[in-house]
Amino acid sequence: MKLKLIALAAKHGIQVEHFTPGEVIVSIETWREYYDSLLQLIDDLNRDPNIQSITFDPALGYVYIYYNHDALQHKETINNWIRIFEQYSF
Repeated sequence: MKLKLIALAAKHGIQVEHFTPGEVIVSIETWREYYDSLLQLIDDLNRDPNIQSITFDPALGYVYIYYNHDALQHKETINNWIRIFEQYSF
């Protein structure tokens, strides 16, 4: 399932820069074109109780996502994240 998330991210123009349990840093090359969508995606993901925080650094185009590292053990949580991501393309 983790690979499915990474593949989905790549499909949507999101590059995984760093990944450790509980933290992922991604870059979105086209974030300027999709700024409003990016902010909405962050807002949607922040509603998930397994997400601790998400911050966006426009200087680098990086999104820092901190989450409950146990969340990746639950198929239901991953499927929810996938459903959210599938609403957007960058």
